[in-house]
Amino acid sequence: MPHWGVGVAVFLILSGYGLNEPAKKGFQAKRFWIKRIITVIVPYFLTRVIMAPFMSTITFKAFLLDVFCLKPQYILGCYLSYIMFWYIIFFMIQMLPGKYRKYDIIIYLLVSVVVFVFAKSALQAQQAFSFVTGIIYSKTKDKSSEIIKKYSFIWCILLTGVGLLFFICKQFYPIADGSYLDWSVKLGYRFAWGCDTVIVVHLLIKKFKFVLFEAIGNISYEIFLVHGYFIETGMMRAYNMIIPCIVITILSAIVLCIFDKKIQNSKLVKNIPL
Repeated sequence: MPHWGVGVAVFLILSGYGLNEPAKKGFQAKRFWIKRIITVIVPYFLTRVIMAPFMSTITFKAFLLDVFCLKPQYILGCYLSYIMFWYIIFFMIQMLPGKYRKYDIIIYLLVSVVVFVFAKSALQAQQAFSFVTGIIYSKTKDKSSEIIKKYSFIWCILLTGVGLLFFICKQFYPIADGSYLDWSVKLGYRFAWGCDTVIVVHLLIKKFKFVLFEAIGNISYEIFLVHGYFIETGMMRAYNMIIPCIVITILSAIVLCIFDKKIQNSKLVKNIPL
């Protein structure tokens, strides 16, 4: 299904952008990792603890490796491991001396190429350039925003068309699943449609002030975590369960988000020396 990969591309593009924006004002290593633990690891840990009774037999060691994204047991855990990899790359580049950091875009692109060439999974290959795209957009925000705003219709048509061409190739030409050609084609339409989605939603929010999109964006990670269980159990395949699953997912995501915000705003976190 192509839409799953498009959603992951959108997540990674926005993650890269969201990381680099505050870093432009000044990067603090300890604050960076504290926030990653609170906003990424803690919600994942909570969902895994809650769902532990329903999980198949798992040892304590395997559970720890799972919640720290080192060896995920969860169906969507591979995504979390992948994004943790990009967090580490981002951190390492931010810690480079200034004379080397001016080449950061080149370094990011080289890492993306290496990730694609030596990818051990479809996810790594097909999303090799998504996170980096968000960073590049952030670093060239003023110029890029002006170009996208001025030629937004052309960009949307172009990205939709490019994605459609790759998608048609996959549907009508015999390409072996799991081959580099297969990964390249899937990268083509998922990345193109992911960028297209980001542009369209961004323009809609700016033009029409869609508060709903912003609200969903605030709990998007939590929605991602919770909905995976319904995919894992196959519940969403039944049409009569789609609406209940969506409602439960959103309510659970809101609860997780509120709990996470309380941790972020707690005195314990705020008193950590930076």
